[in-house]
Amino acid sequence: MLTHVYRYGPSRQRILKGFVVAGQEAERIVSRVVKEWPASLSGALNLSADARFPTNVWLDTGLVWLHTPQARARHFSQLAESARGLAQSVTKAGGKLLPNAIRLSTSEAWESYLCSDRHLLETFDDSEKEVYCNLLRVHLPVLIALTGRAGVSPQGVEPVASRHLANSSHHLAARYLASVSPQYLQRVVQCLRRDQGVGILELLDVYPLADNGENGVEIRFTDGQILLSSVRAQALLYQALLIKARRLTRSGRRIGNVRQSLVERNRGRAITDGLQARLEVEVRKLDEGRGPRTSTQTRQGTTRGERNPKEFLSAREAALSLLEELASEFHVLEVEFAEIAPLVIGAGLRAIGLAGLQNESDLMREWLRQSHAQSYDLLSRLPDMVYQFSPGQDDALTALNKLRFGQSTERLQRWWELMLKTSARSESLSLRSRVDHSSEKVTERSVARDGRRGDRAPREQYSNSSRSESAEGGKSQEHRAEGPAQQRNQQELLTRAATELLKGLRQLGTTATKSEYSSALIAFQRTGRSSSLNRAAAVLPAADAEELGRLLEHILINPHVSDEPARGWDGPACRSACEQARREGLATVLLRASVELENRLRDKALRMAQERPTGIGAFFLQRQNYDVGGEDLTGVRLVLVRTVSEADVS
Repeated sequence: MLTHVYRYGPSRQRILKGFVVAGQEAERIVSRVVKEWPASLSGALNLSADARFPTNVWLDTGLVWLHTPQARARHFSQLAESARGLAQSVTKAGGKLLPNAIRLSTSEAWESYLCSDRHLLETFDDSEKEVYCNLLRVHLPVLIALTGRAGVSPQGVEPVASRHLANSSHHLAARYLASVSPQYLQRVVQCLRRDQGVGILELLDVYPLADNGENGVEIRFTDGQILLSSVRAQALLYQALLIKARRLTRSGRRIGNVRQSLVERNRGRAITDGLQARLEVEVRKLDEGRGPRTSTQTRQGTTRGERNPKEFLSAREAALSLLEELASEFHVLEVEFAEIAPLVIGAGLRAIGLAGLQNESDLMREWLRQSHAQSYDLLSRLPDMVYQFSPGQDDALTALNKLRFGQSTERLQRWWELMLKTSARSESLSLRSRVDHSSEKVTERSVARDGRRGDRAPREQYSNSSRSESAEGGKSQEHRAEGPAQQRNQQELLTRAATELLKGLRQLGTTATKSEYSSALIAFQRTGRSSSLNRAAAVLPAADAEELGRLLEHILINPHVSDEPARGWDGPACRSACEQARREGLATVLLRASVELENRLRDKALRMAQERPTGIGAFFLQRQNYDVGGEDLTGVRLVLVRTVSEADVS
């Protein structure tokens, strides 16, 4: 009997939208405007300043709910109106209101033209605050790459991805927090004083004592944006990460520590190179990472015995994978594609080899090119951009991408709408007691057991009849431990995911890119909690299962053939396939062995799917009528997709 339903929902959020005041005696103008700013009772947002940043002002939304498209449209329209009024007040006082990193003259220092956007989110308790702070820290380099703004001056757009953070002396990389108790935070302050010479907790990129120690977390590293649509997309990203942290906390999970040196190196790369940065990935072998290091193991990044060579992943790929992983949380927020398009559309176009505009820095480069071609002064028009916001229309970045890459952007939009629509993590807690990372590991073990006990039985074309078992006999121990209602719910999720996968592959047809096909597979795995394409076929009607098989066969051509399955991922064919998957988004490995080793081969493939390399997702597929190159041979395929592994969760 269903006794309760729990939904991991959003929290209130506070946005301080930053602006720069330029002009003669800018500090005097700031003081006058703040003093004369109307009270919040008049409908205007609060306006604040900070003596440490004398040319900066912030419009403060206060704590508001941004949980629906209607609420977001209302609050951001109010923010736009307040920004318009602020621009008029600054102009009246003899200055100009500018967005971050727009320098009107190359003879002036950057510091007077830099500001941040600050986001504060409420947390339920100290446990949730700890998990959220550490989750933000794990993804810090990717978040900086997504939100960085390059400096713009009469000379053009500079290459440094985040001019604000590059010049800032008021930001330190986030620290791992084993607790947010006053005693532990005092130890963090002591470490900062020892290591950085500055014992101020508020300088951290992620500040755990926002609003005078109330249950809030302040995100301080975000560069000030030009477009309010960009601010909205980033607010949704931070809210989605909070919902993820809430789910982890609810299930008793915590975020493991990532080496501070690795965080800081990747942070520096993101500040310099943005989404083009190559981020170092922490590689942890399965027999390592628990207990003391043995004499046969080597430290991260060393070359002795080639135990742990460094691995790198582009920031763009990591960002796309993070955004895809958060599709379930976006679903809770009822996110529409247009709201997150500034984050996903340009990076998605780059992933398929097109020169999409990924962020506002790329947009400024394009606008400057147009201004030179059409002989107008772009910098003089930028003050009007700070209050442009139309909830029902595409933002400037999205509109330009659609204009330049119409058909490709339509495909990307269709896929994102599908992912947002079919996400299932907001289901009731009764469906799954251990969600997120732990449940994914349980699901992988369940898939492995299903493969040994009859995973392929329900559809003959996907199975060897000598190995088939009844549906009842093929249940895993995990499923036998669950109640009938939970089994039905899991089966419904799997059926729904398989149906959407079939529908998506039909829509894509034969001309889509590998990245688009991989998005379909990732959406199936997220919704159905399974990485077995055999299980997808098993829950479909016979005709649909056969059609799914044909569609997959058309996609999974030119596999990398491995006749050394015992070597696993260390074999040359598997390494080559992983490289292709990281580069193109999709690849296939065909593992072959003699027919008498079929059972061992299948078990090996299932273990490999569970123990996949960093940045790779693997899907199990075995069809009886697939030609593997000889009657005395049997084969199993692993379909590899580009992803990014979740942070260590302890």
